[in-house]
Formats: sequence, C-alpha cells, structure tokens
Amino acid sequence: MAITKYVQQVRRRQTQYKVDHAERLTDIILEAKGLDIPEISKVRGGVLRATLISKAIEDKTPVDTSKGKRTLTWINDSNKQAYESGDFINALSANRKYIPVFFTDRGEKLKITDIKKSKMFGGGRGSGGGAENTDLTECAQCIYLAALYMKQDIKDLDFSSLPNNFEIDVPLKKIEDELTDDWKESSIVIAERLKKYLGSGNWKFHKGSPMVNQINDVFRKLNAQEKPKPFSNVNKWCPADIWAVKGSAWEFDLAQYARLGEFNNQLKELHDAKKVVGISLKKAKGTAKLSRYNVKGFVKRPVRFKSYTLYSRDFFKSKDMYIFIGDLKMQFRSFEDTKSWQGEIKGTSAAGGKIGGGPLQAILEGVTRVKFKYDERTIQQLSKKPNPTFMQEFYELYLSLEKKKPIDERTFMATLKKQRPDFIYSKYKSMYYVANMTKSKTYANKMADNLAGYALSASDLSGPFVKAE
Repeated sequence: MAITKYVQQVRRRQTQYKVDHAERLTDIILEAKGLDIPEISKVRGGVLRATLISKAIEDKTPVDTSKGKRTLTWINDSNKQAYESGDFINALSANRKYIPVFFTDRGEKLKITDIKKSKMFGGGRGSGGGAENTDLTECAQCIYLAALYMKQDIKDLDFSSLPNNFEIDVPLKKIEDELTDDWKESSIVIAERLKKYLGSGNWKFHKGSPMVNQINDVFRKLNAQEKPKPFSNVNKWCPADIWAVKGSAWEFDLAQYARLGEFNNQLKELHDAKKVVGISLKKAKGTAKLSRYNVKGFVKRPVRFKSYTLYSRDFFKSKDMYIFIGDLKMQFRSFEDTKSWQGEIKGTSAAGGKIGGGPLQAILEGVTRVKFKYDERTIQQLSKKPNPTFMQEFYELYLSLEKKKPIDERTFMATLKKQRPDFIYSKYKSMYYVANMTKSKTYANKMADNLAGYALSASDLSGPFVKAE
C-alpha cells in the first residue's frame, strides 16, 4: 500500500480506534522504555507517529533499537495489516503483553518496545539537547499554559487553533515540528502545577516579548547605577525564563524607579498579589514541583505616614527619633558623634535598609522645598558650642513635637547645656527633619513613600521568581 494512502486511512480510523480500544489498551502491560501503543498513537509535526515507523520500514531507514541501529521488516503480514488498519493492539500485542513483530537486518526479533524513542520519533535529543533548544521549550511552556487557561486539551494540543494569550519569540511551526515528547510531558505537568499556583484569571504568558524586554532594560539601567554594580547580568538578578502577567498588571510607569531596590519591591508586591510572576523552568517528568525565591521582604506601596516617637522615657537620654511609615519603623540618628546622621529601617523583614543624610535632605527638599537651616559644618560647630539663638530654636522644635507635658524652658535650657555634642547634633537634625515632614499630611505621606522606596534599595536586590521542575 502506498504510504500516502496508508497515512490517510490510518488518520481516518484513529478517532474510532481510540474509542473502541481505550478499555483494552489500559489492560496491556506497558513494559516500555521505548515506544508503545500510546506513543505511536500521538501526532508529531502533523504526522501520526505510527506512519513514521512504517515509512522507516518501507525506506529501509535504520532506527535506534535495544540491539543498536537496525533496519526492520515485519515478521508476518497479519501483524502488518492490522497495524496499517490502525488496530495497534492486535498488531503489536497478545495476552496483554507486547510480542515480537519485527525482524532486524541481522535476524533478531523485536517488539515495538525495543524501538527507542529517538529524535526520529519525537524523543529526547540526548545530552545537551535541552540547552541547545532552550528558547523552543520555554516558548512551548507559554503555549501550554495559555491553552490550559483557555480550557483546551493540552494532552493532545492542536497547534492550528491556539489561543492568543501568549507572546513568544519562536515560530509556532518550529515548536510544533521540533518539540519532543519528553518536553511535551514536561510542559503539560508544569502547566497544570502552575495553574494551581497562579489561580484563575486573565493570564498572558511571555517569552522574549516587548514586556520581557522592558523588564530587562529597566534592570540593566538600575543595576548600572548601583555602586558597585551588584549583578553581572540579568539572569544573575532573576533567572525567570518566562513571565506570567494577569490582566493589565504590567501597565505602570517603568521610569518611576530610581533604585533597583524599588523595582524589586514592586515585582515582589506584584508576585505576592499573583499579578506578575517570573518563572524559571527545568524539565519535569511525571509531576512538577514549585519552589519560591526572593518573594518576601517587600513593602506594599504607596507607604503612608503613621506617627513618630520623640523619645521613649526621657528626652535627654535618647539622641534618636523614630517614624512609623506603613509597616516599617525607621530610626533617625548619628553614628559617629557629630557625623553620619542617617535613617535606617528597623525590626522588619526589610531590616538593614539605610538612607544617608544626603538622600534624606534631597527627599525633604524635593517634597517640602525646605532645606536644612544650617550646612553640615555649621551644625557641627553649634553642637559643640551652642549659642542662645540655636538653643532657643532647639527648644521650639522640641515643643512642636512633644506629645506629653513639655519640660519648662528654664529646666530644658539648663539640661541642654550639659549634653554631649553628639546628642545635640543627632537630636537637632532628627527633630528638624520630622517637624518639617509632618507639617502637612500630604508632605508626610509623600515623604514616607519616598523614604521607604529608597531605603529598600539596600535590602535584598535579587528579583522574585518561582522555579518549576
């Protein structure tokens, strides 16, 4: 029978075959490390795999078997005829077991399971194949995820009627023709596992799309601004191979980020809300598992100002001040006598985020248009030798922030004269900052958000992602 006529005949009978023989097929003992009936019933590159075996026999093409490279012939015509009619069970098995149906060119008898699932039949590409074909398999994962969310049968995926909820950079025809069965299985089990993690919604899946390019461009810009530059390339920052985006979650201004930490914080918040999720892929078999990385330690933006603490018990025994912004607590103080006044996040998963005096002043001026009254050299001198005008100003700042019964001016001044320069320096700068920050609710909230965003840049700079394998 001519191969083209045979292909047409088998494909016409395939649907009915699946129905008529499904129950019998489950009773066969699948011994296979190689091909079996379910495998040859699949379509690869638009061609039924069973036809590929027939063509190899007809053309005397050597195939990979358990005995090595061999050409094949049928042992008898009855098996061949049953096979060509689409009755694979009667053609290849008896008494619930696969039986020898092929002769090799060396006279050996082989079962269908002795034929290896090589590249010719849609099997693995050998060591290094995954690395060579990374783009293809990553794009395929986007397709399988997209199809699953559109309720298509991903175990028998029809590439001619795919949904449009994916954006990739490898041609569909190449994926359909070259995606091997091991990677199809991986794509299926990972898609099913990721759907449970992502949940329902209008998801779109990206590989090499303009959106992915935007992420990479923003990273490169912000990474280059850090001194020293923390990451050598984008994969060291976030090894996501594909990105899942829900609805319009990606429609925000990427130019708003001044530091890499701010951008990471945004991505962590979006990940936590299951709106934008980076996904790193490894081949899976049978089942897939997920592991999460760098998804904690973020602050929900915008951050709002809540309150401040001038001191805990005794004003003159604490040279620092605290402000409470969102879920964060930030301390203001100096760390080297009359030098290094700064802010630092305390007591959260983002602890350690710091912001120096220069950026603090820039944020104050940017929001309120207020500059520190004294330059750094002058405030250091006044802290060591405070004059009456400065002392009066110090007391008035105290009164503007005191929430309890204030100390009378005479007692305050007498006590202030006895203080060390580092107390005066640190307390004055902290009070001046908070007093101007809290002049209005609008100022306080805007500065709180700016302070949190900047301070977070000193926390973990790695991007969030899940690893599916």
